[in-house]
Amino acid sequence: MDMQLLDEFLTESAEAIDQLDLDLIELERSSDDPEIVSRIFRCVHTMKGTSGFLELLTLGEVAHAGENLLSDIRDGDLDVSTEIISVLLELNDSLRELVDEVRDGQYESRLDYSGLISKLETLRNPGEAAAAEPSELQAAADLDDLDAAIEEQLRLKREEAASQEAAADPPPVEDAEQQQSAKPAEPSQEATQQPAKAEANAAAKSNAARSGDSTIRVCVDLLDELMNLVGELVLTRNQLVMLADQNGDSSFITTTQRLNVITTELQQGLMKTRMQPIRTIWDKVPRIVRDLSVSFEKQIRVEMDGQETELDKTLVEALKDPLTHIVRNSADHGIESPEERLAAGKPAEGCLSLRAYHEGGQVYIEIADDGAGVNTQRVAEKAISKGIVTRTQVDQMSQRDLTQLIFAAGFSTAEQVTNISGRGVGMDVVRTSIQKIGGTVEIDSKQGRGTKLTIKMPLTLAIIPALIVRADDNDYAIPQLNLVELLRLEGEEIDNRIDFYHGAPVCRLRGKLLPLAVLGDVLRGERSDYAARLKTDSVSIVVLQADQQRFGLVVDGVRDTEEIVVKSLCDQLKPLGVYAGSTIFGDGSVGLILDASGIAKSEALLQEGGKQAEPEQQASPVDEDLEQVLVVEAGEGQRIAVPMEHVVRLEQIAREKVEQCSGRDVVQYREDVLPLVNLTELTSDRRAGSLLAELSEEPDEEVDLPVVVFRTDHGHVGLVVSRICDSTEVAKRPLGGVDGESAPSIAVVDGRTIEVVDLDSRIGQWTGA
Repeated sequence: MDMQLLDEFLTESAEAIDQLDLDLIELERSSDDPEIVSRIFRCVHTMKGTSGFLELLTLGEVAHAGENLLSDIRDGDLDVSTEIISVLLELNDSLRELVDEVRDGQYESRLDYSGLISKLETLRNPGEAAAAEPSELQAAADLDDLDAAIEEQLRLKREEAASQEAAADPPPVEDAEQQQSAKPAEPSQEATQQPAKAEANAAAKSNAARSGDSTIRVCVDLLDELMNLVGELVLTRNQLVMLADQNGDSSFITTTQRLNVITTELQQGLMKTRMQPIRTIWDKVPRIVRDLSVSFEKQIRVEMDGQETELDKTLVEALKDPLTHIVRNSADHGIESPEERLAAGKPAEGCLSLRAYHEGGQVYIEIADDGAGVNTQRVAEKAISKGIVTRTQVDQMSQRDLTQLIFAAGFSTAEQVTNISGRGVGMDVVRTSIQKIGGTVEIDSKQGRGTKLTIKMPLTLAIIPALIVRADDNDYAIPQLNLVELLRLEGEEIDNRIDFYHGAPVCRLRGKLLPLAVLGDVLRGERSDYAARLKTDSVSIVVLQADQQRFGLVVDGVRDTEEIVVKSLCDQLKPLGVYAGSTIFGDGSVGLILDASGIAKSEALLQEGGKQAEPEQQASPVDEDLEQVLVVEAGEGQRIAVPMEHVVRLEQIAREKVEQCSGRDVVQYREDVLPLVNLTELTSDRRAGSLLAELSEEPDEEVDLPVVVFRTDHGHVGLVVSRICDSTEVAKRPLGGVDGESAPSIAVVDGRTIEVVDLDSRIGQWTGA
């Protein structure tokens, strides 16, 4: 047996079987579409012919039985029904099993498919036991299949040598047509369609050849090895960048900058080779939903948006099981029966929608249904009966907190165990699996209106951006995926905003109490005198998010952000639960990557029985419609807030680097030219002249300029400010007494009313764009 041909057959068959699932589901919805029927028929027909050539007898027999049924559907002798689609889906599952057996080296199947073959024949001839001998025309078709398989083998051989591709010509179609017309059998619809099919096949082969010229298959192990090498290159790049900054040699800095650009492009290019569209796992959803709909006698429509959103192959594989859990839960618990939906004033057909998109260097996946939503009262009673929470705790919980209880281990609201649900291993498994790959999952449900789960995860696990912090004279990395904001308290702010409940420190932050943990104590596994530790001149707090809850990590200092290469953790450190991996920093030192969820669990900061569940810690209610903003200061103490969604980076730019070009202040920035806007001019709508002229009047020209780099509709812009004050959440609202679109948005921050500036419109007006 030609192993190269066999490998090609297995690869193409696996892709064809996945596509068959989608085509059969589509056929059930569009039973009168001849194009879909023909596409399904051709797929099964090709598998039968090639398996016959490779002497895969059981596979050929099963495919042959399916082809007979599909031929009757194509010829109009049978109408598509739910029963027929169900059997054809069973056929596709059997083909998948057989292909997997061949891949495992079992060329002769050990399974019995006589029952499936009997079903297929019975559907062709209701009430009859199908056992007819093949006709001469069928024998001729089998011969054509063999010819097609041999032709396919020859095509693969020709592709091995590039010099032979130009000389290879497809066999003439006319000979096959003449042989078919010379047979004594009566012409059938199959025979009359041969010329059109021959043209279609020739076009398909031409497209396949062009595609083959532009793509190659690469072993995943090789890509993993290359990714490791690029990771080492990134580490070396980080070290050289740090050395160049310390050295100060201009030629060394220029060379390092060039190396930085090339390394970044190489890293991004290699990451693209590992990226896969999320549709590779989404394509299985319509089949899953269809089977569940039939089992539950429900009507469910699947809508998908963003199928081409890409993420790393490792993450795609890791998402398969969580996605299946969520979809099955939506079909079982979420979407109601047609009768219940009609009684509630909804359409009989429910909708399950999947949406994926990139935002802020991360991937967001939303799975939503328009079903009954989460019954929080029922959830609370179940949680109490299982001992997950107490009645007192439930009375203190908000609707959102009650909804989160479905993520508790072993939790289930199913009244009885079935093959679909009820064993209490669903949503807890979902959250655990997603956390293992550095992601988070959030749930938003409104009773009677539906439920939406949002999964947020990094594009890749190999190289990630991180914040470098310091504790006990050691540096640690915190993935930016978990980072919410940074706080620095000084002087009286420490006494006013840090308090203690039952000996545990908390920070007053925008109307709520934020539980705190001291990083040094967490890593040493001990508890210090918090009152003495936190009553210092200044306190640096890193606000992190784990399991939809926030907590503050007190650190000795914050260094900078850096792209780090994630390395595996040694076995001795894994049981500690507070580390997610290791890395090498730019200065060459080895560092550990902190696990936000692990730290929160070790310090009992999570909702389930932890510090945040204490009723005393609930402060005054806060408007849920909050927006993250950056508070900055202009001259003479004037403050404004700008939406954080526009912020790209915070920079300190040397004054001597500011230049004038076409009457604008600019600075060379990251291989580009960044226009600068003075915050004083932007907020006063006046032009104060050149920033250079204004800076020349300043007495201290050695102080760097605080610059906030924004992304606007007009491109990237650097906003020169006097001081960067804070990052916070605010409840934005229009200023009363001002009508129309001219009403500015305002918010209250630290007891002061400040304006929330719309940068897009303000910079557009200021520049005349």
